[in-house]
Order: sequence, then structure tokens, then C-alpha cells
Amino acid sequence: MKAILKLTLILFITVSYSQSKAIKNFSKKYQEFRGSKLSQAQYLLHKVKPMGILAKDSTELPQFLKKLMNNRISVLSVGKIDAHLEDNGLDYSDVGGSIQDSLSRNTKGTSAKYFVIHDTSTPNFLNKDFPSNINEDSWKQNDVEVRWGKRSGPHAFIGRTGKVFFPIDFSVPWRATGFENDVLNRTISRGLFVHIELVQPRKSKKGKWKDNDIIAPNPGFTNEQYKKLALLYICTSARAGNWLVPAYHAVLDQGIKNGHDDPQNFELTKFSESIEKLVGELQD
Repeated sequence: MKAILKLTLILFITVSYSQSKAIKNFSKKYQEFRGSKLSQAQYLLHKVKPMGILAKDSTELPQFLKKLMNNRISVLSVGKIDAHLEDNGLDYSDVGGSIQDSLSRNTKGTSAKYFVIHDTSTPNFLNKDFPSNINEDSWKQNDVEVRWGKRSGPHAFIGRTGKVFFPIDFSVPWRATGFENDVLNRTISRGLFVHIELVQPRKSKKGKWKDNDIIAPNPGFTNEQYKKLALLYICTSARAGNWLVPAYHAVLDQGIKNGHDDPQNFELTKFSESIEKLVGELQD
């Protein structure tokens, strides 16, 4: 029986590796994707089309995000971020834990390197139109603590009004993709990635399979979501001591059975502009 279980495990791992596209670009020795931070980001931020299809060409990053990946801008100090939080009536509970604490680490002691962007892809309105209030407090899905309070992961949920709920502190190692769970060695993966879910509903596209969730709102996310995502990116990077490499969930899970198609209609330029604006405010 043990021999059969061992063979089954070997076959499962072999199939997972053969299906995963991301593993080909990952170095287990260095516990990171191959290449410079810039080339990693260009790969991990491939535009995600409907049904999880990725654009063929590598992503041309917005100029400010490119500067961050080239380390031309220093990661912000804890003191400046502390002052910003205080000035805006925020505390550590609003940013996933104390920014004076270290970011999550794997069992080898390596700090998180990747900032993974997801969307919730729910609720699915099927053949109905999206409600007119999805970007308002009155839409129940934006009460993120109530809606997602029973979820143990990922690290954060950002509602469409900018409200955030943190099931897990950013110091806690976690996995939230098939790539981490089924493909990458778990002793390496648990702690290398931090995960952010952006609330986004879906509906079905006619002519496709029943109850599909292909159609996302356009624009996909609100300015408030981009602003809060930028703040969390800056805070997690400060805790890591360097700029994390942003990544899309769909890219990590490309080729894996039951892979994902998120985030849909994510505007990298808006994300970059939100980071740039906040960095400018913090540097004043």
C-alpha cells in the first residue's frame, strides 16, 4: 500500500510540474523567478484575458513601476509610513500588522518576495446585469469583514469602496495559489508570497458553458481599490526591506488544472500611478 501511495504521489507531482508554466521560470536554488526583478515583473504581470488566457508578449511596465523594479527608488522608511498613517487616522490594523515587524518568511528564513494580486470573481450574477451600487457601501459585498470573515486566507480583501479586511497578518506565511500548493516545494513556497484579493463580481457570457463567470466589470476595479492596494504594497515592501515583485494569480497558475483567470480588467497604469502618488506624499 505504501508503494502504491508513493507512486501516486510521484505521478501527481510529475503531472503538476508538466502542466505548470510558471515552474519553468522558477529557480528553487535561489527561491525566486529567474532574471532581474524587472524581467520577473514583466513575466508575472502578463495581461490576463478572459478565461485565463495570457497575452503573448511580456508586459511593458509603467515607468514608475519600472523604476521600483530597477531599485532606482529606495524603499520607504518605517518612520515616514508611521507618520502618514497617523496623519490619516490609520493604525497598524489598517495595513495588515505592524510595519515594524518582519514580513512573512518561509522555513528557510527567506522573506516574502512577491505581492500577488487576485480578484474574488464572486458573486456571479449569471445572466443579470451588475447591480448599480457595486461601488458603494450599500452593496453587501463591500462589507468585507462580514462577507469574508470566515475565510482563513489570503492576507487581505479590499472592497470596492477601499475598505479592507485582514484574515491574516502579513507576517504569517501563507499559500493561496495552485502554484504554491501543488507545484512548488511547500517548504519554499509558504512565506514567499503575500496575497491580496480585490472584490470583483462576475457574470456569464452567452454561448459559453452554463454558469460561466467570464465577464467582469469594466473598469474592473475602483480608484479606492487601487489606492488601498498601493498602500499595502508600500507597507509590505517596507517590511521586506525592498520592493516586492507584483504578480497576477492567473500567471502563477497558468497551465495548472482548475487554474484561475484573475485579476480581470486590472489596470497596471492605475496601480503604478497610485503607488507613485503615495510615494511622493510619503517623501515630502
